[in-house]
Amino acid sequence: MSPLHAVSRRTFLQSVTLATGASIVPGFRRSAFALTSRSAAPDPTQSGPLEEFSYGDVTLDSALHEQQLQQTHAVLMDLSEDGLLKPFRQMIGQPAPGDDLGVVS
Repeated sequence: MSPLHAVSRRTFLQSVTLATGASIVPGFRRSAFALTSRSAAPDPTQSGPLEEFSYGDVTLDSALHEQQLQQTHAVLMDLSEDGLLKPFRQMIGQPAPGDDLGVVS
């Protein structure tokens, strides 16, 4: 037997069958593999399944986030429309007025 196949097919199938059986038996994982007793307090880091939530449920209420939002908005609103459209106009061969954005002069 080559070193790549150190486990026989029979051993592999027995292991897979045992693992599959253990995964479908209700409560087997909790009772057989639990590290704490049932009388112990529930672990706050262990939670149930994830639940979907809407974008409206997410808030960023820090002053730092608000300041960054205001600065970014101000920078974007100060960009010239001609400068933003210049590369696209050049691409299709139209006249392209406006400054080259990103070029330090």
